[in-house]
Amino acid sequence: MSKMLIAAIAFSVCYFAELLVFGIGAFKEGGGRGFSYCFLAVLLVLWIGFFSIRKREFRYKSASFVALAVALCLWVTPARRIEFAVEEHQDREIIATLRRIEVLDVADEPLLTSQGKPFGIRMRYSVQFPRAGPYFPTPTLTPTDQRFGERSMRIIGTEITPQPEEMHSDSSNTGTHARYKGNITYRFVVDLVPGFVVVSPDKSKSCLLFLNARERNIVTTGEATIHFRIHIDGTDYGGYFGGASQFTKDTYSIKDFYEDAVANGAKDTCTFDSRGEMK
Repeated sequence: MSKMLIAAIAFSVCYFAELLVFGIGAFKEGGGRGFSYCFLAVLLVLWIGFFSIRKREFRYKSASFVALAVALCLWVTPARRIEFAVEEHQDREIIATLRRIEVLDVADEPLLTSQGKPFGIRMRYSVQFPRAGPYFPTPTLTPTDQRFGERSMRIIGTEITPQPEEMHSDSSNTGTHARYKGNITYRFVVDLVPGFVVVSPDKSKSCLLFLNARERNIVTTGEATIHFRIHIDGTDYGGYFGGASQFTKDTYSIKDFYEDAVANGAKDTCTFDSRGEMK
């Protein structure tokens, strides 16, 4: 095996190591196309240079090839710029698509217990997507009263009509992450309770989980009724991409939500077994 061939193989391995070291972050985030394209281009140039130099007869063939290979080691710098450019282009395309999502007929109403008492909010809205793909049109409701902080309402139930063909799991179990068809109007009914109320999946049990004593005091003593700020995730409804802020039409009492959750059987503290199920 010639010295030039050994050098070509060694530098190929070196470039691959650079790809792993400098591109690992991009690959973990689902990107890395810029690094991949540059890596393949550098390998192509390296081996074209290898075969081209090997065919020629001159005194410093090996030194010339090594000089070429060393210069190509700097491929990471333009690769980063290309990666950033690719990511920016993809982000622009994603934002343009999300801005074209239509959110229609948004309405809110009290979510009632079996005794007819309000312990949360029921959101109704329709969404039409510009093209087929995975989307997550989850409603996020946060109090407008700053005393309650930015703790959002918790989703405990979702109905979608027509039902998407392919549902995806998500960490918060919102029931909205799915693959939707384009140009079809999907109607959503989403039930939400305050963030301090935890409800079991079968809705047979519930408990209270406050962040701290201050939150408990504010919730249990506050008399005011407030609006909630609304944002539909993955869309421009609610101002995420520059649209207007949106709020619930009705006002609600956090204290009423708390008292009605307790009256409906919510335990004062949450306890879970080894499987993470509510006791």
